[in-house]
Amino acid sequence: MQVDGSMTRRYGGTGLGLSIATQLVALMRGRIWVESTVGTGSTFHFTVPFGVQPGQSPVLPVSATLHGVRVLVVDDNTTQRHLLQSLLNAWSMRPTLVESGAAALEALRHADQMEQAFAVVILDAHLPGEESFAVALWLRQQSALATIPLIVLTAATQVGGRQHWQELYGAAGVTKPIAPAELWMAISQALVCPQHVTPPSPQHTAPEAQDGRSLRVLLAEDNAVNQRLTVRLLEKRGHTVTVVHDGTEALAALRWQTFDVVLMDIQMPYMDGLETTQAIRAREQDTATHVPIVAMTAHAMQGDRERCLAAGMDGYVTKPLRPRELYEVIANVTAPAAYTPETPAAPAEEQDILDRKSLWERVAGDADLLREIVELFLADCPERLVELHEALTPQDYTALARAAHRLKGALGNISANNALAAVRRVETAAREGDIHAATEAVARLEDELTRLTPLLAVCVGDGQAMVTSLPLA
Repeated sequence: MQVDGSMTRRYGGTGLGLSIATQLVALMRGRIWVESTVGTGSTFHFTVPFGVQPGQSPVLPVSATLHGVRVLVVDDNTTQRHLLQSLLNAWSMRPTLVESGAAALEALRHADQMEQAFAVVILDAHLPGEESFAVALWLRQQSALATIPLIVLTAATQVGGRQHWQELYGAAGVTKPIAPAELWMAISQALVCPQHVTPPSPQHTAPEAQDGRSLRVLLAEDNAVNQRLTVRLLEKRGHTVTVVHDGTEALAALRWQTFDVVLMDIQMPYMDGLETTQAIRAREQDTATHVPIVAMTAHAMQGDRERCLAAGMDGYVTKPLRPRELYEVIANVTAPAAYTPETPAAPAEEQDILDRKSLWERVAGDADLLREIVELFLADCPERLVELHEALTPQDYTALARAAHRLKGALGNISANNALAAVRRVETAAREGDIHAATEAVARLEDELTRLTPLLAVCVGDGQAMVTSLPLA
């Protein structure tokens, strides 16, 4: 049974899989057991006796196609690297093994400079962070290296993993745990019949942009039709477009390249547009950079635009796309000296601190309810701040993220846009384990709360003042 029995627990399941595993092990005359410590986790073990297969073990043929071929292996798992090295050596190949994305890029650059380029790259799909996507994206955008066959090692549980990598990077797939015959076949086919890879089009081949500027655009969109339409619309204006499938890949692309603007779909798998934007803004805390981000969403509901802007986005377009709107928003957010994010509603500074109109609509015009939720927030907020500070000192990221999440819900309910954006940065930094960014975000949050409290106090003192100061139409 799970310790956390709540409806909101992070990990689901009924335990049926363990029951089945127990029966399977018993049928094979084995033993299965668990070692569990509260607060640490559980480790499951099993042993099963197996006999040696009679006759000769299957041996894959030594192929002249593979003899002496240089191959780069990128995998952070030591055991798997050793297995791959043994297999490749047995096939008379010349493997170079690295354990990180940065080491992979260095090895690829060095090999190219020495005119000893790798013939194949074998890449684990689950390197820490976004390194796997970063390596694949970088490789495909280097004109001299873009056609190197890429073989990606994907987990058997990753639904659609192979198709995803093939569509985006022209990669062949091999499932982990690695079956030697499958890997041998994948390498052989990659060398004899490599996947068709289309390197990025040269920038000068596109027609010149109407305003004379050709922008580098990063498009984060998982729908193939929307991808194609958006790319064609942008290329007509002379822009160069890099397409990624989800937020994780967008972060990888931004880590290794510079873009003039990002078009960010809100509904994406793995990591949605709002989470991705918050992560990008958290990264920018320590730099003077600010990449304009435009939200692309099929939603047209009240508050969607405000949510996007509060997350750190600079503009907003709805789908289905209207070309004129898309061009205008991109022009606005990329104009010289126009990198100040668009404010959620009125340009007044006070509106950013407390969106009175949104708050009044949230309580459906009930002044008593307004006073009640504001009083509850003012009473609860000091305790939440104490929790944040208590989690900062020991660098308890779990507690920090939990405290930020609780305060985020309260700030959202009272329409405190600036403070809401600040607490989201705290939560993002906590989840990324960035203590420097988290400390700065907490300080920014306290500043915003200091500006917010007097405005809320007015609401508590005279709820009717909001009624008379807001348009009711």
